Amino acid sequence: MTFASFARRSGILAALACLPVQAQTLGSAQDAYLLTDLLPTGRSAARVEARYGYANQILAPNGDHVPLFGAANNLAIDARTIPLLGLFGPGATLGTTQVQTHASGQRYRMTFGFGVNDDLTVGAMLPWGRIDNRVDFAVAGANLAANPYFNAAAAIGPANSPFAPLAMLPPGTPAAGTADIQRVLSDPAYGYGYKPIGNVRHEGLLDPVIGLRWRIAADATSATVLAPALRIGNAQKRDPDQIFDMRLEEGTTDLILGLEHIRQIGERGDLSLAGKYTRRTRDTLNARARGVGEFLVPQSRTETLDRRMGDIFEAAVEAGYRIDAWRLAARLDYSGKAQDRYHSARGQDVSGLEADTAGHSYTAWLGANWSGLKAYEAGRLPIPLFFSVYYRHALSGKNDILTRDWYLTLTSVF
Repeated sequence: MTFASFARRSGILAALACLPVQAQTLGSAQDAYLLTDLLPTGRSAARVEARYGYANQILAPNGDHVPLFGAANNLAIDARTIPLLGLFGPGATLGTTQVQTHASGQRYRMTFGFGVNDDLTVGAMLPWGRIDNRVDFAVAGANLAANPYFNAAAAIGPANSPFAPLAMLPPGTPAAGTADIQRVLSDPAYGYGYKPIGNVRHEGLLDPVIGLRWRIAADATSATVLAPALRIGNAQKRDPDQIFDMRLEEGTTDLILGLEHIRQIGERGDLSLAGKYTRRTRDTLNARARGVGEFLVPQSRTETLDRRMGDIFEAAVEAGYRIDAWRLAARLDYSGKAQDRYHSARGQDVSGLEADTAGHSYTAWLGANWSGLKAYEAGRLPIPLFFSVYYRHALSGKNDILTRDWYLTLTSVF
């Protein structure tokens, strides 16, 4: 599973998030909060963004809120999960799993923009991120135990099994527990070769973005901006040997086209409508091919698969109201994603990788922006500064992460 909601939805009001926020024409009569994200000719801007999010639930295919990695909880470790246990007949089990996960992410982005002319701004964004998935894993309720006569140097089979029924072992033999399951999953001799289950952390550079914002229409109170961009796949991809792996980004190269209309309402208000389409290009992913309903997959089924991630469509409406240098805002987002597609050159079943990858979500935002433009013009600031803080809360949807995020940005024009 990936932490898509930490990654792909990033301030849709700015259809290209990599370009500077609230960098309006300095000293002009135009309202500083018109939010066209355009720079004057020859001017530059730098922006630092910090994003913090957390989640322990997902939106299920039926829209219910269910625990993150809930399929791994209350999972019976029997012959349906580990075929080796079929040696002991129906009812043989190594217990039932008890799993809780809690994911948190941090994301930092440095953005640079340059005003080619008053209607065209180009920019580039370099992101870095870290995601932690805290995993509590235990197994209880086994009626099998570790076989004291097991020979690890010999082949596993009916005469040399690592487990045996408790009834066949000396009284007081402890039932198989969490450590035994960890050994089965991680020891290559059992065929799985997973990394030991525990907390997972990934950090590093993510997918940089280059793009532009082009004002294609404007009048005294409104503007329409076209925002094409290219996201360059750079982030490290998922680890096939990590059961509870999560990523902030998929490492795909994406083509992005955004369209935004901003209108001033009266002396203090503004309304923005935005849409964005993300076209995912084909790439490859080293993964374990699996069918629907399979959870544990032998390492032998690891393959470099052809992949085509589902395209994304996003739409948003935002309303803002100014009070002196502050602007208060509320926004509602919709995001829809098409199904991911995989292909195995070996003809393996990949339906489990594709299942439940199409989805949508509705998200509400509340935020505040502060403009230091007047303070700069009055000589109280050495450079123009713009600050914003937003809180995002997922409302409903399906097949998505139920996240809560905080966004902080600081922008300067020079």
